[in-house]
Amino acid sequence: MKKYFLLSFAVLALASCKTTMKEAWNHFPTQINLSEYDNLQFVKVKKGTSVQVHADANPSTGYNLTTALQDDCSVSLTTGSYNANDTGMVGASGIQTYEIKGNSLGSCLVEFQQTPPGEDLPTVRKAIYFIVE
Repeated sequence: MKKYFLLSFAVLALASCKTTMKEAWNHFPTQINLSEYDNLQFVKVKKGTSVQVHADANPSTGYNLTTALQDDCSVSLTTGSYNANDTGMVGASGIQTYEIKGNSLGSCLVEFQQTPPGEDLPTVRKAIYFIVE
């Protein structure tokens, strides 16, 4: 009986993975929150459309958020607006918005790096792999 339970559990787990992969493959998001993004996933973009990436930021602390793209990238990156949280406090954090546009068919790795003040090397790195169809 224990064998059948383990076998049915394994089949259920595999079936749920197949559904998740199929849904991910047909999903074209319009917005991504970088703090909730899993580095093991990819983001699909249709050619000529854009995805907004929202990143937590606080420029008043001196931490810089920079981006890096691969050479011959199939997407372009534009830094959009910074919106401070409406807390009424000086130096409160906010959201930095980036726009990623699919320019040509292919793929590209975009890396977001956070560097502390006075340092040369980033301490936090998150990368998003974009696939343009």
